[in-house]
Amino acid sequence: MSSKRGRSPLEIDNDISRITPTFDEEEKGILRVVQMGGSQALDHIADYNEDVGRICTYCKEAISTSDHIRWVCKHFDPVRRE
Repeated sequence: MSSKRGRSPLEIDNDISRITPTFDEEEKGILRVVQMGGSQALDHIADYNEDVGRICTYCKEAISTSDHIRWVCKHFDPVRRE
């Protein structure tokens, strides 16, 4: 026997995960990255997934933390300067 209360979280999750057609391509891309956990650095992911390394896959020179990726990683120097 299924109750409406038991189905509610799945329906809410379905509604929240939809991408509105009024978003432009950049907004849709940002939303997809956030939905996939793309804002997590490898150092954090490695805490719960032993198959993931902690070293930055962009520069391969340091531990991949959010601060490293945003402010230190040499790979993103041109973007930060722009």
